[in-house]
Amino acid sequence: MKYRTPLALGALALLLAGCQAQTSIPNSSEKLMTIGNKTVTKGDEYQILKKGSGTTGTLAIANRQIADKEIGVTDEIKKQAQETLDTYAEIEGFDDQLKQIGYDSADDYMNEVLIPNLQSQELTKKYFTDAKEDVITSFDPVLAVIIETDSEDNANKALEALKKGDDAGKVGGTYASEDATYTGTEQIITTQDSGLPETLRNAILDASKEEVLDQVFTNDTSTDDVTYYVAKVVSTDYDKNLDKIVSALSSNQTIASDCQIYYLKKYQFEVHDQDVFDAFKANNPEYLVTRPDLTEGKSDSQQ
Repeated sequence: MKYRTPLALGALALLLAGCQAQTSIPNSSEKLMTIGNKTVTKGDEYQILKKGSGTTGTLAIANRQIADKEIGVTDEIKKQAQETLDTYAEIEGFDDQLKQIGYDSADDYMNEVLIPNLQSQELTKKYFTDAKEDVITSFDPVLAVIIETDSEDNANKALEALKKGDDAGKVGGTYASEDATYTGTEQIITTQDSGLPETLRNAILDASKEEVLDQVFTNDTSTDDVTYYVAKVVSTDYDKNLDKIVSALSSNQTIASDCQIYYLKKYQFEVHDQDVFDAFKANNPEYLVTRPDLTEGKSDSQQ
């Protein structure tokens, strides 16, 4: 069930203020509906909302407030939201579908869904600048090209071509294996690229300048199915590579969590409803940013 009434939104807002206790709402005994011999009150709705979406609803409100402060509603965001809405509006029955899921109008949907989604995307992009050092520490992103071959001979030929300055894409087109993942296209390599041989990944990330790595790397395998790699470091400059880094890492789950925590800390996010606090403590204590003691000593896998 989707709760979007002013009551529901106002009730959730109470979770962000006051003493840590069981929060309540004014006129909680006021009847909202009757189903058979069962009467549902405002207080009932609040408890259902809190149990069903207490943590997610609280974060949604916090994120909206953060995005409004950090990003705002720019003309470009309005334009993109309107273009998306215009596309959806061409779908037959779109207005009826909106009403079925609880939106009063297309403008309501744009303001409550499309604009916040765009703000969220822009906030994630902004995080890569605001938390530059954190991203570098966690991911160490480097722009590189890698060519994957099925023979040492082809790898050596590709390496010599790269050393001569030949275009990496053309070199990959000539020497990469038929089913290669890495064919000479520029891409961001990070500490999380587990599909690469560790020696190759480390050599790329440890490079301090643009260079062709003067070595043929192989995957660690105990079979005869050996894969050979050569690589060129294109750029280690974070700022120069920023757009590519954002594109490569924006959907990364670690980034999503780190971004969330970064801005919750910036705005000193607190939860004052005991039930919601306990839910965060049990499932996502890292979001209770004013209580670092709840995550101290825990490994990443436990958080």
